Amino acid sequence: MMLISPIPASITRDPFSSIRALPLVLPLTILVAGGINQFLEKYKKIGLLILICLVGWSFGKFYLSVFRFNDFFRFLACEDGIEQMVAKLEKENLPIMVDSKGEIYSQILFFTKANPKEYQENNFEVSDSDYYINMNRNRTKKIKNITIKGLEWGKDTEIEQILVADSLSINDVQIKEHCLTKIFKIRGTNGDTLFIGLKTNPKLKKEKGTGCF
Repeated sequence: MMLISPIPASITRDPFSSIRALPLVLPLTILVAGGINQFLEKYKKIGLLILICLVGWSFGKFYLSVFRFNDFFRFLACEDGIEQMVAKLEKENLPIMVDSKGEIYSQILFFTKANPKEYQENNFEVSDSDYYINMNRNRTKKIKNITIKGLEWGKDTEIEQILVADSLSINDVQIKEHCLTKIFKIRGTNGDTLFIGLKTNPKLKKEKGTGCF
């Protein structure tokens, strides 16, 4: 099993190849357990004490890393703020456009509790026959009244809708230039802005011409 398990992961081009190597966990676990057993038979009480200390240290480090430090130091990597963002968007009746960053659509799917069947019908990726050879993906996702794609200035601001992006994608100058109205702001653990919700005003922009400075 240890020799065969890595084969499916090594020959596929699929992005989630590591999942296909999971059967490798079982033989490695048996090897580790056998090593621990021989260690305890040889050193007995001292070995048991060392093992207890190592297990306690491992669980302590795991607890601190995941439940204490992870939320503060790695909130950006965990794409924090999406749950709060979705809660704000569910109150809006206008169409919504979320600036695409990474795989943000998967978390929006989760927090909106979208119907999987409807999502798959509205977001075709690749045919079954091309699944393992076609690496092209649909970069525009539609979930209920939310469209997830790259922000296009001019085109997206000419439609009355809600725009959502991070502070790197939208700054105060662009907000004034396109006559956008701030409706909410999601902040991270350290106080930095994660997401900004803005309402477009195409009629006002057309009247002002040069922007709402």
